[in-house]
Amino acid sequence: MAALEKSATQTLTSQGCKLVQEFSARDVDGQRSLVRGVFQTESAMTVVQYYVKGPTYVVPLLVTGNRDGAAIIAQMDPILSSLKWLGKPLEQRPVAK
Repeated sequence: MAALEKSATQTLTSQGCKLVQEFSARDVDGQRSLVRGVFQTESAMTVVQYYVKGPTYVVPLLVTGNRDGAAIIAQMDPILSSLKWLGKPLEQRPVAK
């Protein structure tokens, strides 16, 4: 996770975003955790980089909005925590053709 967080920070700061809240994690159900960091653009847009970390996978999600980081987290954390598909393995992996 540290490498993903470092990469997200480098990517977003190189695009002009400022880190305003370090990455932190919250346990979802003992199997998954919700990791998020908050960034601010020059135009005052908030960017929250999320990672849903499971036993064998990590799902990255990027949420943007005009609200502050706390408001976005308050709205998005319950939604992301409730997504049951994030905790289930794929029945069959997609195959490139």
